[in-house]
Amino acid sequence: MECARSLVAFQQYFAARLDERRREPRDDILTDLINARLDGVEPLDTAEMLNILLQLLVAGNETTTNLIASAMMMLLKNP
Repeated sequence: MECARSLVAFQQYFAARLDERRREPRDDILTDLINARLDGVEPLDTAEMLNILLQLLVAGNETTTNLIASAMMMLLKNP
């Protein structure tokens, strides 16, 4: 249940940030997602952008966690 609440909080937070960027664009990934276009394809909707942001969050967490764990193993094996 807590996981579902956290996901909803994440979605609400970033949906509000996306709305802000639609009104006031900046030089950041949120504005880039809003402006992303392919010929003949509809622009991304908010749900799609939220999914992309969630994937970026997970990927960033995963790679950082693995990097730290690997670095610690190397330091322990080779002080």
